[in-house]
Amino acid sequence: MPVETSRGGYWMRAITPLVRRWWWLLAVGTAASTLVGFFVASRVPPTYEAEARLLVGPLSGTRDTLRAAGEQTRTYAEVATAAPILQGAASRVGVSSGGGIKSKVSVTASDVTRLLTVRAKDQNAASAAAIANAVARELVRWATTHGTGAPEGRLTVVEEATPPAHSSGPSLLLIVPLAGIAGFLGALGLAALVDSLIGVVRTEGDLADAAPVSVFGTIDSRSFPSAKKRLVVDARPDSNAASAYRLLAAKIEMAGRNGLPRSLAVIEVSAGRSAGRMAANLALAFSRAGRRVVVVDGSDGRELLGISGHDGTPAFLRKARPVRAGDLTLDRFRMQGSTVVIVRPRPGAKTLDEKTASDAIRSLLTEADVVVVTASTGGGSPNSLVWSRAADATLLVADSGRTRRDEIPLALETLRIVKANVIGAVLARDNLF
Repeated sequence: MPVETSRGGYWMRAITPLVRRWWWLLAVGTAASTLVGFFVASRVPPTYEAEARLLVGPLSGTRDTLRAAGEQTRTYAEVATAAPILQGAASRVGVSSGGGIKSKVSVTASDVTRLLTVRAKDQNAASAAAIANAVARELVRWATTHGTGAPEGRLTVVEEATPPAHSSGPSLLLIVPLAGIAGFLGALGLAALVDSLIGVVRTEGDLADAAPVSVFGTIDSRSFPSAKKRLVVDARPDSNAASAYRLLAAKIEMAGRNGLPRSLAVIEVSAGRSAGRMAANLALAFSRAGRRVVVVDGSDGRELLGISGHDGTPAFLRKARPVRAGDLTLDRFRMQGSTVVIVRPRPGAKTLDEKTASDAIRSLLTEADVVVVTASTGGGSPNSLVWSRAADATLLVADSGRTRRDEIPLALETLRIVKANVIGAVLARDNLF
């Protein structure tokens, strides 16, 4: 019983947000389908069904006689829809051929009660009764003519068909509700399909609904085409996009009880490069306020900051001497025009664990005021979880138009399990300003 309750609760939690988002589609689909069902049911002519019943064999007799009569019942049921019987019945009701009534007649038999029931359907009540009676009489005539005269083969009409007072279909009370239910389920399926295609975070409101943490705002995550001025804080310091980064830096500082955290992990919910660009721009914003900043690209081999370790280093970064931080050997790059230093573990470096990450951060803080760590996927990257656990604070980044709503709670829950200090979330959007 608890398992069923849990499953029911899961489906309710899954469907309720869907209904809230798409209630208008569900209402329109249900209403439209109900109207169509009503229109179709009201336009279809009514059908009437009449039935005649016959008894096979005597009313009473020996056990063998009654058993034989019961077995004979099935034979008569097959014979009743044979061409000679239907042709004779058609002549009785004035129809040219038996094929004209074949689709209207059905026969059922019970070898226990020895009753044979002949049913006929027609759009006219009197015609339905006439057809049922004609088939019954023709079957009695055939049994009398071709039978052996034995009592077990005798056929007697015990109840003649009468014109029914009410139609047997179509029923508005049945068709209209079923059409409404079908419309609702169809609209629900369409809503689920559309929601799966567009169920992504697009606005700060979407992010606030999906993430039960503080939303620090929206930043521009685009990459500028100029290799020398790739970052917006450096390329356009007077732009609204750069101002948004400076405002974000101020919010992060004011969110902590003791001011700006010494180490900050910027974790992206889904794979991409927004976290790397955001970390680099944040580092520039911190450095413009007079702080020494080190950015750690801990992206599990993904090139979040465009640093490939080969010939792909951006022109705005200048490679410097590698540095040793705890047990990690880090390639080091200086960002031209600022005091920001970017480091990343060398390929094949020691497997990252909490102690290694903590020691690396402490070592980097001996020459920096702030260490900003960036990693790609909050829920699926082991390194991102380790850096989040080691850092003083963690900031979650969601990509507008790319990050799914359901990915955010999962990423937050994973970070909670590793006891990361998530201080808030940010929405990254291309071409915001």
